[in-house]
Amino acid sequence: MIRKITLRNWKSHENTELEFKPGVNIIVGSMGVGKSSILQAISFGLFGTFSELKSKDIKITDLITRGGVAKSSEIELSLTMAEQDLILKRTITEGKGTEAILKDSEYKLLAGTNPTQVSAYLKNIMKLDEDLFLRTVYSKQNEIDLFLQLTPGERKKRLDQLMALDKFEDARKNCIRLVNKLEDKKTVKEDFLKETDLEQLKKEISELNQELEDFRKEQEKIKKEYIATRDKKEDLEQQLNELRKKSDYHNRLEGRKSIVLQQLKDFEAKLKEKDLDKSLPILLSRIKDIKIKLSEIQKTKSSLKSDVEKNRSASLALENQIGTLEGRNSDTHKRIKELELAKEELKALQKEDSVYEVITQKLADTQKTLDQKILEKQTAIIEINSLRKHLSELEGAEGVCPVCASKLESLTKEQLIAERKQKTIELTNAKDAAEKEIEKLRIDLENINEKAEKQKVLLQKLESLNDLIVQERETAIQLSEVKGKRETLQAIIQQSAKKLEQLEEEILELDEEHTNLLEEKSLYELKDKYEILQKEIEEIEKQLADRVDPKLINEIETQFQEMIRQAQKLKSRDNSLAELCQEKEKRLADLKQKQTKVKEIQEDIAVLLKKTEFLNQFKNALLVAQSSLRQELIQAVNEVMGSMWGALYPYDKWGSIRLDATELDYTLQIRDISGQWLPVTGFASGGERMLACLALRIAFARVLAPNLSLLILDEPTHNLDSSAISTLIEVIQEKLAGTLDQVFIVTHDEKLAEAGQNIIRLS
Repeated sequence: MIRKITLRNWKSHENTELEFKPGVNIIVGSMGVGKSSILQAISFGLFGTFSELKSKDIKITDLITRGGVAKSSEIELSLTMAEQDLILKRTITEGKGTEAILKDSEYKLLAGTNPTQVSAYLKNIMKLDEDLFLRTVYSKQNEIDLFLQLTPGERKKRLDQLMALDKFEDARKNCIRLVNKLEDKKTVKEDFLKETDLEQLKKEISELNQELEDFRKEQEKIKKEYIATRDKKEDLEQQLNELRKKSDYHNRLEGRKSIVLQQLKDFEAKLKEKDLDKSLPILLSRIKDIKIKLSEIQKTKSSLKSDVEKNRSASLALENQIGTLEGRNSDTHKRIKELELAKEELKALQKEDSVYEVITQKLADTQKTLDQKILEKQTAIIEINSLRKHLSELEGAEGVCPVCASKLESLTKEQLIAERKQKTIELTNAKDAAEKEIEKLRIDLENINEKAEKQKVLLQKLESLNDLIVQERETAIQLSEVKGKRETLQAIIQQSAKKLEQLEEEILELDEEHTNLLEEKSLYELKDKYEILQKEIEEIEKQLADRVDPKLINEIETQFQEMIRQAQKLKSRDNSLAELCQEKEKRLADLKQKQTKVKEIQEDIAVLLKKTEFLNQFKNALLVAQSSLRQELIQAVNEVMGSMWGALYPYDKWGSIRLDATELDYTLQIRDISGQWLPVTGFASGGERMLACLALRIAFARVLAPNLSLLILDEPTHNLDSSAISTLIEVIQEKLAGTLDQVFIVTHDEKLAEAGQNIIRLS
């Protein structure tokens, strides 16, 4: 049961909330107020779609209210299903798609935010999908008699789908297709068996096994011979390596002997050149003393050099500071000279005219006089214009004064004209005089302003003169101090440079003595090496006495090469046999695989025969089940429809109604008073057709959707006369309200509104 629906920005509903009740809910309103869109919202809420959306007559974004600023639409349904209170909300957002959530009465999330997940949850509760809902429970406007408008083939297809009988037909067709596929497979396998000679296959396998056994025996024999040859080769290789190693060692000794003899000859020549007049300990002691003294001098030199660098950096900084101060002093002196010239210029200006304060006052007075003269000129212009207007009016006046409307004599008129002309001339002369004076005052004002500005600029410049004089004096003092520091540093740098030169000379002398002492030391070391080399020559002579015979090496080398050739020959034959065995094994594996495949195909053919037999039996069973189920469903629909027809049809012309099923079509029939069954499409009026289709739709809703117990009718009174509408009202009140939990009817007919327990009016 649907308890409440809330629509926000849904089509024409900006913010609508409707309460529904058990029984019949009538939604009444004129065309265009959004009645049908409420039913569409119910369908969209339950299943996420409705007929127009599913057929793509409209897009999902068309559901958002147009013309406003809203970018999303929302539906919220309060439901009771399977004795459980639920809250369902679906949202459509422009550019993002849809979302849905389903909660219980305690706001615990049951499904969402994926719309498909929510729809699946609801389908499981209702035992109903959207197709069955839209074809049975939900009757669109002007589509109650859609069943009668279809062609026989399309009607048969639609009703079979509605009752899920099409699944039996699909299964039967699938069985036929599968049987054909199995027959094709069996034929292919049987053709393969016809092309295969099983006896020849067994003979080839036996021959290959014998060949493989012979090859493997020969391979085992060769492997033993190869191992013996390899072991002998390794022994010869070890002897040969030892002899070669010994021969190489003797050759190296001969080379070393030549080098040592040459070194001894060179040492003898060097030792004869110079006599060693000092003892080695005294020589080493003096070398040590020189190293210590050189190290101390180097430290002193490094420290002194560092001080010189620091002083030079400081001197350079002072040089830069002197340059900066001299530049600053030069700039200050230059500016003072400029200001003294400005001072002289100011004195000259003040002699020529007044001082700045007096000129400023004179400037203000002249400006005031100028403003007064401009005002006088403007006043004169206004009066002149006024007089000229009066003159024009007087000259055109005929006996009446244009100002006071009194009688105007000829003499008075001429007098007034003469007076105004005279006044105009006087005012014009005054205006011209004022203009000349204004021009003169403006020139004076410009001259005074120019002098005032010039004095102002000069006075502003002279304000900094005293500060610049003080600054020049301070800079001169600072410059003198910095120059004194620089001279002191330069004296220190000169002294340090002289001391560095002395240290360099002392280092050179010590380096020369150190070099000479090292040469003497090397002669002592040379003498020791000479004695060591003499002993080495004696040892080499002893070792060279035991030489290796080259003939023995050649004999063993020849035997070793012969063993290598034999081993390679055996290895080559072994590899050849291995390749032959591998080839035979591959051929044998192929034959055995073919033999196995033949057995598998024989087994597959037997299985395919069993499957084909089963599928043929299953296909026949499907036909029987489909026919039986169709009869049961049609019988159930006819029982409900017959019950409804007696209540719906208000006349005696047609006694009953039924749905007749054949192999090609479903026909909705009515029975006349003689008992003959006739098709509704050929014999019933428009209103009777509508009542017949309404009875059929209610019957399908009760039989195929028992868990929902709901019916939705959009404008069901189409083509009904007043008597049929009255009967429909009685049926709704007495039959539908008692057999269904809820009925939703959209109508513009106020009379039909009387049938509802809950009437909702839209405007």
